Amino acid sequence: MHFGWRGLAVQMILTTILPLATLLLLVAFGSVSLHHRAMRTLVGERDAQAARAAAGNVDGQLQKRADLIQVLAWQDFGDYAQPFSTQMLNMTRQDFEGGVALLDAAGTVLWSDPDGHFWQQYRREGIRRIAALSPSQIGVDFSEVFKPAASKEAWALMVSPTPQGYRLAGAFLPEELVSAALRGVIDEQRSGVVVVDGSLQVLYASSNHFPAAERSDHAVVRNVLAGLSGVEIVTEEAGEWVTAYAPVKLAGWGLILQESWEEIASPLLLGTQIAPLVLVPLLILALMAIWFGINRIVKPLQTLEMQARRLGEGDFSAVNEVVGGIGEVRSLQACLAEMAQRLEQAQSSLRGYIGAISAGAEHERLKLGRELHDDTLQGLIALQQRIRMAQSKAQGSQLEAPLAELENLIGTTIDDLRRTLRGLRPLYLEDLGLAAALENLTQEMGEMHNTTVRFKKCGNERRLDQTVELGLYRMAQEALTNAVRHAEADLVRLTLEYRAEGIRLEVADDGKGFSEPRAAAFARQGHYGLLGLKERAEELGAQLQIVTSPGRGTRVTVKILKNGKQ
Repeated sequence: MHFGWRGLAVQMILTTILPLATLLLLVAFGSVSLHHRAMRTLVGERDAQAARAAAGNVDGQLQKRADLIQVLAWQDFGDYAQPFSTQMLNMTRQDFEGGVALLDAAGTVLWSDPDGHFWQQYRREGIRRIAALSPSQIGVDFSEVFKPAASKEAWALMVSPTPQGYRLAGAFLPEELVSAALRGVIDEQRSGVVVVDGSLQVLYASSNHFPAAERSDHAVVRNVLAGLSGVEIVTEEAGEWVTAYAPVKLAGWGLILQESWEEIASPLLLGTQIAPLVLVPLLILALMAIWFGINRIVKPLQTLEMQARRLGEGDFSAVNEVVGGIGEVRSLQACLAEMAQRLEQAQSSLRGYIGAISAGAEHERLKLGRELHDDTLQGLIALQQRIRMAQSKAQGSQLEAPLAELENLIGTTIDDLRRTLRGLRPLYLEDLGLAAALENLTQEMGEMHNTTVRFKKCGNERRLDQTVELGLYRMAQEALTNAVRHAEADLVRLTLEYRAEGIRLEVADDGKGFSEPRAAAFARQGHYGLLGLKERAEELGAQLQIVTSPGRGTRVTVKILKNGKQ
């Protein structure tokens, strides 16, 4: 039977299309990831160079002012009432927006630029800041950036000593200084810039900077204020930022430059990010193929496997339930159903054959029992009587002892023969019924094997079909024999329960138990007694249950409904 493309299509999808789709997706997303990383590296290197250049320019502006204040400080201040010419004052006002002032050693302002509004408005704050600086004989001292109480702007001071022991101080706006230094170096339309001092005071900030640059616990801020430079990829709620930083060494400031990664991504990168969407239909096809394989192949095969297990346990109708699936699965189920039908027919024939054999064996047992009872047993009894008559005549002679021994031997033989007859032909079963026969059987088993065997009857006793009574008797006989011979039990209980819906027989022992094999493995593992129980149960249409485990004893239960069917 051929199924065309259906089986082959599934194989092609699972073995070719799905692996190919997975490979293409890995390559596509992998290339995007590599491109993304390369772009980050390039942008980071560019921004690192820009940050260093910008920080260098800020340092250059500071150095320019420091050089100017030092040059001014080295002139003769004989007449400090008017130390500088108008031309020189105009030149200093370009770099020191607040003007310059001359102070003596005690911090008193001897002269200040008349147009320097810082010294006119914030003279006290300036004097206090200068007084806080350590005296210096060479070089230039930088004050901290501060904002006077009445000022909206932050100021900083540069102070240089003069040969005469004075101090020349210049006031400037750090924001203006930084703005002039960044002009032409940083494209502030695209990049955000922040300059902070050691106290995390923002000296300059463009409109698009990220707020984390103002946090002392941020790694970028810690690094730049420690004098380090580098590049970090910073992820914030607003997005992902390429962040470069460099120190302004002369003043101990830090410059942070950041760009939004989404905004600087090139059209090519965006294109490569969208490119995997082309593979979405292929991925959907692969997922559909997987769904098809699971629902049309895997699940039907799993169901068919469960049906095959039930078939192995004797449920021949299990494989008749439709499992669906592709043609090959349906064909396999049809083959299993046909095999189950043949097995059921063969088992039915075998059960009939076994039933005939069992019936023949019971007939032969009955026949043999009658012959032994009518001929052999009667002959032995007659012989025993004659020996007793001879004993009465031989009293006191040499024959008395041998005759007594012979009489005992014949008596033992008669008892053994009667026991054998009861095994071949349970006389109580025919005359008194199943309960009496089982009670007699438990008594004999206990005496014969020196084991405690107890019988219990429940419910109202009634006679059953002769075949059913004989089958139950034989099953009880087999179960008791297994218990007293093999289980090493101290106590065996046989319970016969008459119920309204049928009858229940149970044999339970406290012996060593065993690992119960599957019914199909009874003969292979040598459990012929269990096999006999199973066959008799099937012959009677009874439900047989064997519960056992090593060290926990064994319980055999047989249930039959009134009509003889389980």
